[in-house]
Amino acid sequence: MPIRLNTAMSVTKARIFDAVERAGAAGIPREELWRLYCGWRAETHRRLNDGQRNVLKVQICQINALIVDSGFHIHCGHNGAVYRLCKREQVAA
Repeated sequence: MPIRLNTAMSVTKARIFDAVERAGAAGIPREELWRLYCGWRAETHRRLNDGQRNVLKVQICQINALIVDSGFHIHCGHNGAVYRLCKREQVAA
């Protein structure tokens, strides 16, 4: 199992975490993250439906539960379009 922030997580969760971390302060758009999650199965010309957004949200919530002790959190903006890795204090601000 891959280790991120001193926490073991599945390969899929590590791939999602790595993509969000690599995106930096700008964040990664939800649709791009979905394509990484699905790999070749993702349809690049379509917007995400509610079910797909929920799958991605569940993965992010599970990653956040795993890294809670690290002081970091994957945060999504108001409209849910971009995911960023933030320190816990930055999320509250």
